[in-house]
Amino acid sequence: MDSESDTITARGVMKQNQFIRWQLPVVLYALFILFLTSYPRLEIPDVGFSWDDKIYHFGAYGIFGLLLARATTQYSPEKWRKGIFIASCIGIVFGIFDELHQSVIPGRYTELADLAADISGILAAQVTFLLLANYFSKKSHVHTNPVDG
Repeated sequence: MDSESDTITARGVMKQNQFIRWQLPVVLYALFILFLTSYPRLEIPDVGFSWDDKIYHFGAYGIFGLLLARATTQYSPEKWRKGIFIASCIGIVFGIFDELHQSVIPGRYTELADLAADISGILAAQVTFLLLANYFSKKSHVHTNPVDG
């Protein structure tokens, strides 16, 4: 019985470690986004043109998208296609939720252009993740043989 309970405990610790490694960064970043979008009047630095806040939306959701891709694929080529699809769906739904959430915050409002920037950031992150993962995957499979020179 001790061996069986040790195995169950070990599996629980492994699952907990997997959550901390892959999903926790996504959860914390999502909470960070919600925290920022809950401020009635969030002051952001001006970058010099009328749609400058869209750059912030794109960047914030780009980072979120990379974290989602990392969590759903766990850098495993077998999981890339399904993981990227899931990451895209989660990111888009979260973006919609966040824009709707802002509609109930005094001083904030829902804007379709913000949602477009959020979704663009998510999708750009998925493409970037796939390109980088594919590049590094091919690079790690190149083995040099000292005999061949």
